[in-house]
Amino acid sequence: MLNVLWTRALAARLDSADIILNTLNPGYCKSAFHRVDTSAEWFSKFLAWSSAEGGYHLTDAVVRHPDSHGEYLSEQRIRPLVSSTKGKAAQEKLWDETVAVFKAECPGANIEEFTRGE
Repeated sequence: MLNVLWTRALAARLDSADIILNTLNPGYCKSAFHRVDTSAEWFSKFLAWSSAEGGYHLTDAVVRHPDSHGEYLSEQRIRPLVSSTKGKAAQEKLWDETVAVFKAECPGANIEEFTRGE
């Protein structure tokens, strides 16, 4: 969730003409991660995407139209996960706190140089 909030805050500070920034959840994809756990194999057989299908989700997020800038995509659809007033407030708070940590830990780094300075 923090990743989604922070990415949305960053996207709000970047011009979609320069870069399209989205957050993606490809869903549960079958892989060799659980090769020693046979119970996961049964679960994966019925509920998981194939690795190729997961790859399609990733590719879809990469080639999206600029109108998708800053959105959260799940299963190749834009989802309104954190677009509420509380979600936007949490996103801004997370951004401010993260930038404060960057400034304290890396005084020479200037994140405003790469964003709209907000």
